[in-house]
Amino acid sequence: MRWSDRQQFLFLGLHRCIDFLDESVGQLLHFVLGATVVVFTDYQCPICRATDPALRDLIAADPTVRVIFKDWPIFGPASKAAAEVALAAARQGRYLDVHRAFMARRTPLDPPGIERLARDAGVDWPRLAATRQAAGPALQAQLARHALQAFSLGLQGT
Repeated sequence: MRWSDRQQFLFLGLHRCIDFLDESVGQLLHFVLGATVVVFTDYQCPICRATDPALRDLIAADPTVRVIFKDWPIFGPASKAAAEVALAAARQGRYLDVHRAFMARRTPLDPPGIERLARDAGVDWPRLAATRQAAGPALQAQLARHALQAFSLGLQGT
């Protein structure tokens, strides 16, 4: 491979990394140099829920590992509502708390359960509801980007 081919390959690789980062482009350097795990997840996916503890263990064992969660609600309306709540919770700095609560739940993922879990995770629910309404199109666009990214990688499920 000639140097120009390597440069082109690197550029395409970095371009793909930037696509995955969404609004987190400022963290590109860590993404390129550090270990990063990109997780496409649905809060109703039994495999996602079963493997979440192993992901937590990985994060605890190696604090240099960076995880990028891609909410990809493919299991129906409750999944989409939960994903929107998680993304809206991110605007309160509570994404990971809500993600963990949804993954560890022992109750059905229905509207009252989603609200209860989010509140228990420390979310200001009235503020989150307002954010969800005001930022609805942006949240839906982010979920659409995640779906497009998953399809571009050839993923068929979470």
